[in-house]
Amino acid sequence: LRGGKGQLYEGGIRIPYLLQWPRKVKPGQVNRHPVISTDLAPTMLAAAGISAAGATFDGVDLLTQSQADRTFFWRYGRNVALREGRWKLVKQGAGAFQLFDLERDGNETKDLAAAEPETAQRLEAKLNQLNQQMAAPLW
Repeated sequence: LRGGKGQLYEGGIRIPYLLQWPRKVKPGQVNRHPVISTDLAPTMLAAAGISAAGATFDGVDLLTQSQADRTFFWRYGRNVALREGRWKLVKQGAGAFQLFDLERDGNETKDLAAAEPETAQRLEAKLNQLNQQMAAPLW
């Protein structure tokens, strides 16, 4: 996959996620939907039978909620990315936004920002909205 540590291309953020829970999770199950580390807290609380009523989490309980049709947002310094379904928008540093179709191009080799301007603009607006909710980076 393209990229590495410190980059928001798939090679920098995609890692295998394994879960073992005898008598609850059947061996050999494969979930092809992406998950994110913020899903761990609500999932583990639910697995332990601890109510999180009133708590707000960025993640979801992976045992009970659908992982389809989620939006993922990353920010690492000046690098930002947003994934929604098959589409991923990436900006590395001062570079331009790049748009990738992960279903057709999992290695992120073909930038579709010019070919899909409406999708790129919609995702950029969503990314900017999420980014404004975050504290400013310290660097």
